[in-house]
Order: sequence, then C-alpha cells, then structure tokens
Amino acid sequence: MKYENYKNNHKDMTLRDYLAIDRTILANERTHLSYTRTVVSFLVAALTLYKLLGGIEGIIVALVLIISAIYFLVRGRKTYKDVSENLNLLNISTDDDQNNK
Repeated sequence: MKYENYKNNHKDMTLRDYLAIDRTILANERTHLSYTRTVVSFLVAALTLYKLLGGIEGIIVALVLIISAIYFLVRGRKTYKDVSENLNLLNISTDDDQNNK
C-alpha cells in the first residue's frame, strides 16, 4: 500500500488508522475475488451438470446456474466499485485507482 497518499491527506492519522484502511481495502479485494470464485464455480457446475444430466433437465439446470453466475458477477463488480468509490470520497486511493490513471 502507498503510505504517501495517507500522509498527504491525513496528517493526524496514527498507525492504527493506516492499518484499518489497509484492512478495509484488502477486505474489499478479497470479497471481489470471492464473488469471482463463485462465478467460476457456478459455470463449471453448469457445464458438468449439462453433460451429466443431458436432455432438457441438463439444459434447464445449466441455464439456471449460468443466470445465477451472471447475477453474482454483476453484483460482485458493483459491490467492489461502490466500496472503492466510498474510499475515494475519503481521499484514500487504492491500488485499483492508481492502475486506472
């Protein structure tokens, strides 16, 4: 993490404050990765059950899982962006923000 950004914007912060911000940023990234892992798992399950069940049952189960995976993908990305934007309102830049510049 870049401590220079903290020092420029928050002169009265203590080490505990820096570490709390780092934990928040890392928790946000960890949550985003959990959503991504769930999406991949749903897609693998959809393909597996489609092959195993076959017929109309396999297609229906696969479609339900694929639609669920798309929902989790959109929700996970939105949640990640919302928390990142809230951190930006506090003038705390994350690694994702620095990569976009």
